[in-house]
Amino acid sequence: MTACVPTAQPERATDCGKGRRLRPRLCNQARRAREGVKVMSGLFRHFSKQGSDESFAAVSLTLRYWDTQRDNRPMPRRDEIDPRALGPALPHLFLAEPVAARLAKLRLAGQYLHELLGMDPRGMPLCAFFEAEARAEVGHAVAMVAEHGARVLLPVRAKGGFMTPALQGLLALMPLADNEGRPVRILGALHCKGMIGRPPRRLMLAGWPRTLTTNRAEPAPSVQLAQRRGCPALRVITGGRS
Repeated sequence: MTACVPTAQPERATDCGKGRRLRPRLCNQARRAREGVKVMSGLFRHFSKQGSDESFAAVSLTLRYWDTQRDNRPMPRRDEIDPRALGPALPHLFLAEPVAARLAKLRLAGQYLHELLGMDPRGMPLCAFFEAEARAEVGHAVAMVAEHGARVLLPVRAKGGFMTPALQGLLALMPLADNEGRPVRILGALHCKGMIGRPPRRLMLAGWPRTLTTNRAEPAPSVQLAQRRGCPALRVITGGRS
């Protein structure tokens, strides 16, 4: 009596579209790859929309208030900032003092920053919120604000892990002046989307910093033209003799 042993059937070629014929296993892999590309494209578009400053309410409110208070000047003064006007954004705000090149220490900090770091951040440098590889770029942004009066936006993120959900956020740095118009303080707003989880959370940069304004005054057109030609520029002096 002979046992009947089923033989393996050869895999038939299947049409996967666009005139290509592949085996079923390869066809399924190609289909899953196409679906994965669609999912990643959707996530990228979602992150691009979330990365705008309008999607982070605390940052948007602070930027608009700072721009209103400066009133056609390079920056507002420190004593012109009223915390009552920034009520909803206060947990996300901090006030930092530049103490060295590319280094600013926090003097005041909202509750959100306490929770993000897991301790009182007052007296700590701003780079304490960031991973080591991002601190050089953060220091450059601090220098742009403190030395040149620029307003800088930094998209940030944090990796997800055990009890530490992923975060996506935006950090805004704005200069504040003394009575002589020199930048002496930094008003900052940090708003992240996602649960903080177990602190401390360290941030990384999620994109290139964006400089919105600068304190450098451009020379008059006549001066620019004279400099290009290598000759002294003439200007009208009001109140002189005719």
